[in-house]
Amino acid sequence: ALSGMLARIPMHPIDTCKAKIQVEKSGIYSNFLDCFSKTYKQEGLKGLYKGFGTTFFGSAPACCLYFTSYEMSKNVLSQYLSSSSFLSHFISGLVAESISCILWVPIDVIKERLQVQSNMPAHVREKLGYQGNFQAAHKILNTEGFRGIYRGYGATVASFGPFSAVYLSTYEQLKLAWHNILSIPPTRDLPYPCFWVSGALAGAVASLLTNPLDMAKLRIQVQRGNEAFSFGYRNVFHGVVEIWKQEKLKGLFKGAGARIAYHAPATAITIGCFDSLKSFFVAKRQLLRIDRLEG
Repeated sequence: ALSGMLARIPMHPIDTCKAKIQVEKSGIYSNFLDCFSKTYKQEGLKGLYKGFGTTFFGSAPACCLYFTSYEMSKNVLSQYLSSSSFLSHFISGLVAESISCILWVPIDVIKERLQVQSNMPAHVREKLGYQGNFQAAHKILNTEGFRGIYRGYGATVASFGPFSAVYLSTYEQLKLAWHNILSIPPTRDLPYPCFWVSGALAGAVASLLTNPLDMAKLRIQVQRGNEAFSFGYRNVFHGVVEIWKQEKLKGLFKGAGARIAYHAPATAITIGCFDSLKSFFVAKRQLLRIDRLEG
């Protein structure tokens, strides 16, 4: 829980810019820095942290569910596959994302709508805009019901499922590589910096490869009728095809730089803290067992 919350504090402005870039077809932002500069000038720091409350507090239970599902899936699969196999970690990542989306999807819907609403025309924003996190959640539930708050559930699983699978399997393989490079037995813990570096590299690779899926997912979650962000995607795969048709390869990887800039450090912080704290508490538990045996 702590690892997920800590990662959101410094990285949220980058996530906001990523969302604003991806939702635009007109190309009003030339790149991430242009989006950051324009958002800060027009809306101040508050504009860069739109939706932060939802993602900050929501990430605590969501990250708990995510990593618990991942560890439990690894334990179950270890009965059938090698605990260090790429396939075991890949499947466990898919399972963890599919389960934790129960919490992540409402968080994303509220956060992303708040992040991009300043991109709407003023008259539409006056009619459909939200005043804050709680008001957004209340209004979505009142006007769209649970279907609205869970808009894009399938799209989220279809986009972040592969992201988590690639990210966690790559991360675990990088840890194995560190054990070999540093000649550290698998039974011993790696130095903490290895967790951070591996998390950053794995997050960057997964972010780049799944950017088209993420872009289609975001557009599905923020669309509201014909007045605001009406993309008309039936599902995430239809969205990817439509983006390709209308915006070509450049469109599919719109916001990829901002996404990598967000996920590389965010995943490094999250998984780094998780594995570091896990190692600390496992060592602590072993010491307690020794004390009890000696006592």
